[in-house]
Amino acid sequence: MFLDVIKLALAGLMVVGDLFGATYANLEVLNMAKKLGINDPNQIRIHNPAASKELDLPDIDLSNIAPYEIDPLSYPIIEATSAVVIDVDTSAILYTKNADEQRAMASVTKLMTAVVALDNIDMGEVITIAAADTNVEPVVMGLLPGEEIYAGEVLKGLLIKSGNDAALTLARVGGDGSVDSFIGSMNQKAAKLGLRNTHFVNPHGLDADGQYSSARDLALLAKYAMQNPTIVDIVRTKEMTVTSVSGDVSHYLQTTNELLDSYLNVQGVKTGFTDNAGQVLITQAEKDGHRVMAVVMNSPDRFQESKILLDWGFNNFYWE
Repeated sequence: MFLDVIKLALAGLMVVGDLFGATYANLEVLNMAKKLGINDPNQIRIHNPAASKELDLPDIDLSNIAPYEIDPLSYPIIEATSAVVIDVDTSAILYTKNADEQRAMASVTKLMTAVVALDNIDMGEVITIAAADTNVEPVVMGLLPGEEIYAGEVLKGLLIKSGNDAALTLARVGGDGSVDSFIGSMNQKAAKLGLRNTHFVNPHGLDADGQYSSARDLALLAKYAMQNPTIVDIVRTKEMTVTSVSGDVSHYLQTTNELLDSYLNVQGVKTGFTDNAGQVLITQAEKDGHRVMAVVMNSPDRFQESKILLDWGFNNFYWE
């Protein structure tokens, strides 16, 4: 009984901390649980549905204890307008800067496009490219009207080359012929994932009124997307060539993510740039078996500032 009370109290603290934007709320609560003798990660869970419903608290099920902070006075200095760093396993926030500010997100939009496409389309399906799919610029994978190509190859063009033509193609097919219907599914998925500061009006991320997200939301979206092995395999690919079903048309795909194979164990995730969004980057890296996700929005140097955040995250926290 006493243990149940403790677990309920800890869950409540996590919810309250999140509501008030306390940067280290989850981190401190998780470590507090360990100090109270709740060492089994599976114990940090509310099993009483009635208690959860009565207090309007969500079920808490965490796979690991959050990392411990080494120096609370150490804080990275970056110029990005918005940023966040999270511990992937627990979603504990390690760093935040205007993390809930709504901003243009550019091509990182395509991460949600990929998630919804995988929900709605068999990647083994053969797609016939429509002229409307190719009527978009500036970055394209080079799809041709009338070309027949597997959906899975288009997905690679979406996430590696960041092709806007790939985004329109998947949206049309995934929306049963209606791009607007697909965008509706993107917003439904955002709501289901609890992305409170995210809204889509197109599947590619070009600047448009009403198209926005936040650093925190993008980190949570990326964490969810990286649970899909298909996405994991694609976003860590530097370059490749895909072809039409006939083999007559080929598309060379090269990533815009300069951190792949150049720093730590970077595992993706997605770049973005437009005039309104500035430089945007979502990066997941792993060190000694621990994964950290960094997001920068409107950064003057997205790769360097992401490296600063990742270095700080791994050097200023330790895991037990």
